[in-house]
Amino acid sequence: MFVQSLPAFRQHRRGFTLIELLVVIAIIAILIGLLLPAVQKVREAAARAKCTNNLKQLGLATHNCNDTNGSLPPIYGWYPSINNTATNNGTLGSVLVHLLPYIEQQNLRNASLTSNVTYNGTAPQAYVPSLVGAVCKTPIPTFQCPSDPSLAAGFPSGITTATGSSYAGNFFAFGTASGAYPNGIGTAPYTVTSWSWFGVNRIPASFPDGMSTTVLFTEKYARCEFPPGSTTGGGNMWAHTGVNSGQSWWPVVMAPDFAKYNPNCYGPNPGAMYQSRPMPFTGTGAICDFTRAATAHTGSIQMCLGDGSVRGVTSGTSYATWWYAFTPSGGEVMGSDW
Repeated sequence: MFVQSLPAFRQHRRGFTLIELLVVIAIIAILIGLLLPAVQKVREAAARAKCTNNLKQLGLATHNCNDTNGSLPPIYGWYPSINNTATNNGTLGSVLVHLLPYIEQQNLRNASLTSNVTYNGTAPQAYVPSLVGAVCKTPIPTFQCPSDPSLAAGFPSGITTATGSSYAGNFFAFGTASGAYPNGIGTAPYTVTSWSWFGVNRIPASFPDGMSTTVLFTEKYARCEFPPGSTTGGGNMWAHTGVNSGQSWWPVVMAPDFAKYNPNCYGPNPGAMYQSRPMPFTGTGAICDFTRAATAHTGSIQMCLGDGSVRGVTSGTSYATWWYAFTPSGGEVMGSDW
């Protein structure tokens, strides 16, 4: 039988030309260029949301602490205590130390029990996180903002003595100060005649100006450098290993004691305004001032108010309004920019 063979059809495949490859690469590059800003915006939005939640947790913790003990903790000192007295089973530290039991960190606070502290001639057995390395070197997520560029593995960049905090307490909400305006209506300069890190403020009695218009906590970089060119500077640690020293690392803003570093760090003046995305510790450019609040977020800084709410304050806010938000009993009227 004769079988006629059919012709074989061969498919010819043509490769991409160089021009086509370049066009494809260019399109991919454009798509990546469009995608990256979107990814960055999503990442920043997530970081801002986390930061907002942290501040809300601090607000809730502050109210629970006040309700449990009948007063707010001090910026620094013994708590609960009368007249800042060292007591057995008392706690010594910053305002953030005293809030540990109220942010689900009771076990961490309990792990700081020590008899190695001597305070005003007494040596009680007390909870002092700053003296226990395993405690003060433990990063606490609630105290740290994901956007804070001065944090490295939970520590202020380049420093490993204690972990950092991205939030600081308002001195006038947790400390004690007396002073007056020369004309009584809020015109600079404001003069503090006496002050103390230790306070016995209460919610709501100590906040006659209103809980919703007074700051409890605001953002602050974990590490800054000041004065310009400094390589030691200061920043924000929730438990400083120097116990009653190293004030430049305490989690506080608007502190009269910081006037020795920056004479204008509190009061109704531009030198007390918050810093927007300053350079943390390079020694050049927009150098971060550890005496002042600082945020890495664009457009506004976040703060927790006395009623537990969290809001952003834009850079367009006047320095007078900014100051009024930190005075619990100044009697000022908030500006229209609040």
